Amino acid sequence: MSGGHAHYVIADRDGHRVWSRHRGAYTLWHDVLRGPDGTVAFIRDQKGGTADFWMNSVWWNAVLLLDLTRREMLVHILDDVRDPSIPEIRVWLRVVRAVWPGWEVTWATRSLHAVMEYLDGGAGR
Repeated sequence: MSGGHAHYVIADRDGHRVWSRHRGAYTLWHDVLRGPDGTVAFIRDQKGGTADFWMNSVWWNAVLLLDLTRREMLVHILDDVRDPSIPEIRVWLRVVRAVWPGWEVTWATRSLHAVMEYLDGGAGR
């Protein structure tokens, strides 16, 4: 059970930084339930912390972007253990939104592509 790797991106007024974690896709479902402060602290304890710390795309299965300035979260998780159904994702998003009051929490249906577009100032920004 590898769970796949995860990218964590924190964006703020100074740009963005990327961290990664082996098997992070498996635990990301629970990691964000720490709320904003706990999740940011968790992310900053992972490997990386630079704008170009992207793992080889073959190995990543999850991505989490936190825009601290706009209070926006984009998340996509596809781990090796389970392929969640749309109803499961909707329930999970409701739970996350309750733990992240005042934040816009969005499932990034296009996964890493949606995060890259966001960082490039693409659609929706």
